[in-house]
Amino acid sequence: MNIYKNTGSKYRGNVLIWAYWIVMCLWLSACVKSPLRYATAQIIDTDQDGIHDFLDECPETPGNVKVDRHGCPVDSDKDGLPDYQDPCPTQPGIPCADADGDGVPDNIDKCPDAAGPLSNDGCPITLPKNLTDSEMKAALSALEKAEDDKRRVTVFFCTNRKIVKKDSGLEIGNTNAALSYGTCRVSIPRDHQMGNVETPISLLGYTIEKPNPAKHIVVVSTRLTTREELFSLINEKTDESTRKDAFIFIHGFNNTFEEAMLRTAQFTYDLGFEGAPIMFSWPSQGSPLPNQYRVDERLNRLSIAPFKNFLRHFLQKSKANNIYLIAHSMGNRIMVAALKEMMTEEPYLFRNRNIQEIVLTAPDISVNDFKRDIVPVVKGSKSNKTNLTLYASSDDIPLKISMGLNLSPRAGQAGPGILILPGIETIDATGVSSDFLKHSYFSSEGAVVSDLHYLFREKWRANQRKWLMPAGKKYWKFKVPNEN
Repeated sequence: MNIYKNTGSKYRGNVLIWAYWIVMCLWLSACVKSPLRYATAQIIDTDQDGIHDFLDECPETPGNVKVDRHGCPVDSDKDGLPDYQDPCPTQPGIPCADADGDGVPDNIDKCPDAAGPLSNDGCPITLPKNLTDSEMKAALSALEKAEDDKRRVTVFFCTNRKIVKKDSGLEIGNTNAALSYGTCRVSIPRDHQMGNVETPISLLGYTIEKPNPAKHIVVVSTRLTTREELFSLINEKTDESTRKDAFIFIHGFNNTFEEAMLRTAQFTYDLGFEGAPIMFSWPSQGSPLPNQYRVDERLNRLSIAPFKNFLRHFLQKSKANNIYLIAHSMGNRIMVAALKEMMTEEPYLFRNRNIQEIVLTAPDISVNDFKRDIVPVVKGSKSNKTNLTLYASSDDIPLKISMGLNLSPRAGQAGPGILILPGIETIDATGVSSDFLKHSYFSSEGAVVSDLHYLFREKWRANQRKWLMPAGKKYWKFKVPNEN
């Protein structure tokens, strides 16, 4: 027993000696190298913000940007958006506050407590006192018309829904038909809140309040055109915009034509989009019931060819310098399938067409189908310098139901299985949606609308949009206010 004890002590002594020398070597190495590293870091200031890289937590801050003691851009209101990028640096949240509801953000409104037009810096317009009654009436009428014009959005549309002309107007149904083209003029109320589609009160699917343009988003007029006339009108609108922009939007499941039109107009208005907004409307049944979901799936498949037809002519006729394709929910199936086939079979259509961004919001597509079908789109978009952005959420109730109905996870779902593919910027929008179904966040939530605004308007990638934060270096998510 004593022999074993001595042997054990000997081995323990050797281990201790070796451990001692290893620690000493590491300490000596650190003593020699650390001063050199420390001294070098003390004199390097990559972003020239006055804070050396050794202490700078944001060593690549753009020049002439005010930074805090950590070397990071100052964010006065702690909303995740640095002051130099925040149009309202003292007001938490995106978008800016508008206390008097006149459509002019408080940060540039010279009269934040009294409604007035943007043309008068947000202040009420006062007319000269020496006007006659008729002159005063004419002046007020002209001002009212100017304000109404600012709050009216023209949406161009193409649809494969059946349209019937009646004495009372056009009846746009939910059955499949040949392509029709036209325009809708939509009025936005003065007290509109970003993300809202203000509609009359309804009960059990029946409207019990008359539409009022002063309170509701209303389709003022709908006019059918020929295909050639539509593209001519689109090009006129595109030419009027500074950047010559146009977007094509495909709505999702459970949408009537009017519902999709109101949402498109609201999204266009809130986005501050100056170019031509175009909606492709397929014959969704406008019902959330499971059996109607299956009908929508069938009609969705039948709508791929008509959309290809429209997109083909658009790419040939459009004068837009910047084209954006955006789809929501089941509408993504049409867009992805059409792009896959067209980029494979007709790649010449996409040459020099400047498709700046393909945006997939809450896509109701199986993950496996998405991976299989999106690869040609990614390859084609790379050759055309097109970017792809995917918005997903783990709160999305309709996608959870769809996963149960289709027995497969959906591409628009976040969580542990969030879809990440090379060439796509995936953004986790979990937690930003406040509506009951948490499905239409792309247009109903100010944070996402603002994110799309900077994506479209400034062409900022995800790493440039400071209200987004990297998640595992593979995708992005929205910052929560006061979150570091």
